[in-house]
Amino acid sequence: MMAIYTLCLAQLKRKKLQNILTVLLIMLSTLLMSTSMILLANTDNVFLDMHDRTNGSHELLLLDQGIHPPADVQQWWSEQAGVSTTPLLPYQTISKVSMNGNVISNVFIYLMDTPNAPMTVDQLLVAHGEESTQPAPGTIWLPSSLANKQGIEVGDRLAFESGSRTFELSVSAIVIDLPYGAPFSTSSRVWMNPADFKSQLTSVAGDSYMLGLRYDAAADRSALWEQFETSLNSPYIETKLTYEEMSSFYFILNKLIGYLMIALGATMLVIALLTIGFTVSDAILIQYRSIGIIKSLGMTSNRTLAVFMMQYILLTVVAVIPGLALSGLISGFIMDGTLSNLRLDQEGPVFQGGAMLSIGLLVLLLVSACTFAVVNKSRRIMPAQAIRYGMSEEDNARFSKRQAGWFRLDRFSPSIVLAWKNIRSHQKGSWLIFIITCVTAAALSFGYTLVNSVASIDQRAGEWGYDSSHIAAIAINPASFSREALNEALVQDNRIRSFAWLSTVNGVVVTDSPINMNISVLDGSFEETGLTTIQGTNPQLRNEIALGVNVARQLNVGIGQHAEVYIQGVKRTFVVSGIYQAIANKSYSARISSEAILDGKGASSFKPDTAFINVFDLEQADSVAFEYNERFQSSMTIVTQKQLLDSVYKEATGLLLLPLGFIALLFIAVSAIIIYSTCKIQIRKESKTYGIYKTIGLTSSRIRLSILSGIAGLAFAGAIVGVLTGIFVLPSSIESLLHGYGILYLPIVLDWTGIAIAACLSLIPAALGSWLSSSQIASTSPRNLILD
Repeated sequence: MMAIYTLCLAQLKRKKLQNILTVLLIMLSTLLMSTSMILLANTDNVFLDMHDRTNGSHELLLLDQGIHPPADVQQWWSEQAGVSTTPLLPYQTISKVSMNGNVISNVFIYLMDTPNAPMTVDQLLVAHGEESTQPAPGTIWLPSSLANKQGIEVGDRLAFESGSRTFELSVSAIVIDLPYGAPFSTSSRVWMNPADFKSQLTSVAGDSYMLGLRYDAAADRSALWEQFETSLNSPYIETKLTYEEMSSFYFILNKLIGYLMIALGATMLVIALLTIGFTVSDAILIQYRSIGIIKSLGMTSNRTLAVFMMQYILLTVVAVIPGLALSGLISGFIMDGTLSNLRLDQEGPVFQGGAMLSIGLLVLLLVSACTFAVVNKSRRIMPAQAIRYGMSEEDNARFSKRQAGWFRLDRFSPSIVLAWKNIRSHQKGSWLIFIITCVTAAALSFGYTLVNSVASIDQRAGEWGYDSSHIAAIAINPASFSREALNEALVQDNRIRSFAWLSTVNGVVVTDSPINMNISVLDGSFEETGLTTIQGTNPQLRNEIALGVNVARQLNVGIGQHAEVYIQGVKRTFVVSGIYQAIANKSYSARISSEAILDGKGASSFKPDTAFINVFDLEQADSVAFEYNERFQSSMTIVTQKQLLDSVYKEATGLLLLPLGFIALLFIAVSAIIIYSTCKIQIRKESKTYGIYKTIGLTSSRIRLSILSGIAGLAFAGAIVGVLTGIFVLPSSIESLLHGYGILYLPIVLDWTGIAIAACLSLIPAALGSWLSSSQIASTSPRNLILD
């Protein structure tokens, strides 16, 4: 045992730099894998814990169309065993809110009448500010989702416009409001003092209500809903927000980041294992003669194997511990951004000790197995052949044949010959450099393309389910809003190319499990507004409908088939003209023309509140939007579509930058470590050759540049393959995750300048690694190089 320990210690001391690089490689692989596990575990656990802590609802009913009597609905549910409910929550919708004179764009506010007693379902937890039963007079409670997104703090004052009135309220607390607190949400509940609610919103207060339902057993939902609809003598056809809809956007970003980290972490771990295998194989080859001598002195193959196993187990243990510790810190930074809407002041990230330990043990097991598989080959070392050739007789014959195979290279300069020989003579190392550069380029180009596609969503808005019109005009004051006045202004303006009016109504498709969906009703051309389909066309006739992919999938209908939909309490039959994808509402939506809601007498209930406007000259969009916003500011908010999209996806871009930037830096670091280590091994093998080159007149710089050019050329080829993989193959790998959110394919936006920069970044480790590793050629005399 002492001999094994002594030889292991000698190995660790003799190859300090190589061992340090191996430790770093294993540590970074562990770091990425462990971070992804913490993110995925926290994403589910934090939301589920908060849902239990607030006694969160499983369904939220919005009774705003006057179809079902709110009091009767609330009474029926409150009488059911196994169901807890909120009281009826009166609310008033409002679209215009501002702070310090600046309008907060693309936010839809529900002004809520806060109950006198704390709610038992959907309890509000105070994240910042003083806790109390309800907001004090003149103050409001703001949800963390809106406050974090807009940078609003306790003490700030917000101005609200309702009808012809404007009133200001101060933020006294920021609360966690689970049903409307998800990232990227454009709807928020603002909780008012009851006296303020009655005095400021006297005109229509109490016309609309919310009702939260929480089930003791989720399995009872279907049976209870059958009984409920039987009591109504009709399907429930007002708006319903389900648990799946409330929770989905809490999960999407962290699941996406965690999925990417696991995939790239697994890739990095495989590369790390290949590198370790290459390093161990090379160490055996270099010490082939020494191992033969030791075996000739009586050391068994098992003990020889134990020396290498002990060395790499020790290195792995040393690497895994800091890797796991750092993963806790880094995942905490990431979760501070992605889960901030669910955090109270005193809370921090929940570390998953069991998951982290499992990752550490897995890495240790894989490194040990890889080392054993490679070192096990040392059993075949024959002492006589090892002492004579320094390798097996078979390998010696193969090496001699390969060296004899160099021909017709006299036509090229010595630098080119040297670069090619360095690659050709060390095929395993060259393939490793090619693969790591390919993977690094793929990770960098894919990460950049993903962030750029989200940041540039306005360029392919139609494929995300949004319109791509130039300007959106949103009614904020029904009392003073005049559709005719805006129509007249637009028709007379020669800068305006086209416009269309949109209204959104609730619809219900009755199946075994009724589907509530938002239906876009358009007076105008769907195509001119940029609303696209992935199959078929948008509706053109009165009896046509386009369905979101999740509705079409659940109904199992295709183009030309029929769908029966309840709209405003009336059952209507449509022909499916098209199917589209949309991330909003997870594609639980549909599109119809305004003519589709005409009644039998030709009267229409079409009440549009949004206009989509296109201009002839896109450069004039900002000035036109500003001019019309000033003109109609009392009744409408008019902004460019890009502003509306940016207000949502700027948040997503910011949250993606940190983890994807971290992944990029990690891959660059790992790439540099692997390439430096590989080149160092190759140069040490060829030290005698480089000494001969120096004696015949080649300078150290020329030799080093030759090595650099060969490695750079190899890396360039890997980068090309990696970039193509990153922008054309990897996006499809996350589409399965997005299918549940109503996106069948990821609409990517290619910025070739940024992609080229990402590719160049993947070449830097190869260039630096090969140049730095060859420094010993310049600092060593030809005589010592030959002796080495």
